[in-house]
Amino acid sequence: MLSKVVLTKDALLSCFAHALSNEKEEVMGLLVGEFEGDPAVATVWAMTFLIRSDKQSDRVEVSVEQMIAGQEEAERLAQRHHRAIRVIGWYHSHPHITIHPSHIDLATQESYQQLNKNFVGLIFSVYNDNSSTKQGCLQVTAFQSTTLSETDRQIVAEYIPISFLSTGAGEQHFMIRLIELQQTLLKEEAIAFTAAVGKPDDWTTVHPLQLHHHSSVYLKSLCTVTDVGLLPLLHLIDCKIDRAQKELATLRQKLHSDGA
Repeated sequence: MLSKVVLTKDALLSCFAHALSNEKEEVMGLLVGEFEGDPAVATVWAMTFLIRSDKQSDRVEVSVEQMIAGQEEAERLAQRHHRAIRVIGWYHSHPHITIHPSHIDLATQESYQQLNKNFVGLIFSVYNDNSSTKQGCLQVTAFQSTTLSETDRQIVAEYIPISFLSTGAGEQHFMIRLIELQQTLLKEEAIAFTAAVGKPDDWTTVHPLQLHHHSSVYLKSLCTVTDVGLLPLLHLIDCKIDRAQKELATLRQKLHSDGA
């Protein structure tokens, strides 16, 4: 059993950005990092976004191919960070749901722990209001699955303490992750549309009303991704440009004053 989970600022913000990208359905990704010590401490340096094979409000599933793709992305991140990191856990969101893992979450976590006893799960609870202040509340918890006893095989959650590390790959890397998130969301919608109506060469065999329906749903999904993801990202970029221009003007003024 793990003794602690350490989350870097980049990983924390990237996971919350992914969780906040969908208010009605759960999303999922893999945690990339390393285990150290005994009992082990899991340090999460990065994460990978996964394309869902099943979209529901109370559960999320990904294909084996996506899990393999996540492992490959972890290897690329290891090269980028120059660290011996690998997949050490998974995360998913709970929109409008309690932070605590469901029985499905516990069963999924147990299956992962059979491959690696230190494998950890994170849940990001979003779009929930604080009962006392009535304000929006963002929460994260780390857990593993365990049984009550040798005789009672009921699976329960073992919550793992979390600490946060302010260092990371930096603001530029976080911006790259946000762009990758939008690419993942757009690709996910394209895959769902193709699964429903096939490729353009197959559309002659699809009933016109069915094609019109799925095309409308696809267009609505693209508009949603644009509204909740791309537009805020463009606004963030505009703010960064404005800040950089002000800093540049200040430096030029200082340079002019020193020269005078």
